[in-house]
Amino acid sequence: MEPASTTASQMPQIELTQLLREGKTDGEIHRILYDQFGTEHLVKPLMEELKKLRRARAITAGLVLLVAGGLILVTSCGLTIMKFYSGGSMSMVLYGLTSFGILVIFGGLIKIFS
Repeated sequence: MEPASTTASQMPQIELTQLLREGKTDGEIHRILYDQFGTEHLVKPLMEELKKLRRARAITAGLVLLVAGGLILVTSCGLTIMKFYSGGSMSMVLYGLTSFGILVIFGGLIKIFS
């Protein structure tokens, strides 16, 4: 007997992630699943799972942006302190990198909460 590497409940999950990777819209995915399963009763839970997968992707992307923005801000702070003690102009580092870091953080927050 061949060992089952995936259970029946995991099969739609694998297919949904593949369809997401291909960039299919909700309508296309609904049509594909309806053609495969033939009943709205089976397609509806899969479409709800699809929404959860899309939401998880958005949250992951948002968290990556939050971390990147935080690192940019920490780097900006360190460079500003170094420029202050070396007597150089710190305007570009202070205003440029800090503004960029804040924009990246806001972009992450928008991805998470939208």
